Amino acid sequence: HAYSHIPTHMNLETARDILWGPSLAQDGVKQAVPPLFFRKGATFFQIWKMRIDELERPGSFMVHVLKCVRLLVEVLLKLKDKYSLLTVAQMLLKKADPSKRHIRDSDRLTLVRETLTAYVAAIREELNAAKVKVGEK
Repeated sequence: HAYSHIPTHMNLETARDILWGPSLAQDGVKQAVPPLFFRKGATFFQIWKMRIDELERPGSFMVHVLKCVRLLVEVLLKLKDKYSLLTVAQMLLKKADPSKRHIRDSDRLTLVRETLTAYVAAIREELNAAKVKVGEK
């Protein structure tokens, strides 16, 4: 959150790397800490969860994951990373196994809509920028 909202620490690339992993241009680079949402095959939520009932209130982990995915979508939109936005939406569309369900289905579908809306906004912004460049020539 700090890397995407606090002006003195603003670094959207670092925020993306922490949440999503290195960009495709940097995929050969090893990261010291694995990203929060590890992309392996078609699986989205390869995230670690402490399963100690005394530490967790029911639903609190789901709320945390929901906020983290929203932050990821916000960062990807600011970076205009259309490919990653589409990948997140595609992964969210898939229903997870009940044992690996970290977001309620209703929230998951809402996130799909939000992610696709961000994807369309990024494309629209790119098209508007291209239109301005063509108009300048």
